[in-house]
Amino acid sequence: MSNEESNTVLNTNLTSSNTQSNPVKDNWIKIVDGKFECGECGYINVPETNTSDGVVEANIDEIKERLISNPKSDISIYGICPTCAMEYTFRLVNNELYLEPSDMMK
Repeated sequence: MSNEESNTVLNTNLTSSNTQSNPVKDNWIKIVDGKFECGECGYINVPETNTSDGVVEANIDEIKERLISNPKSDISIYGICPTCAMEYTFRLVNNELYLEPSDMMK
């Protein structure tokens, strides 16, 4: 097998493996440096979340820790855009935090 054929097989296998093991959907928004670009209003914000104390700025490290410690549970942690109030659900994939748009109306 030539190097080119070998690379093609390797790349195909990596793509197949990533597709199967990477559940990140096209509409999920990656949180970078604690911020995200809202899919609804387009503003870059720190997400907010609901707590027993009301809506507060999301503690990204705490949310990540909760999702890591409960990987198979049905835990839902909601994120909110502070500009337009669009609701999201925090998702953790490969130690990266994402926001999945909620099906709920804002």
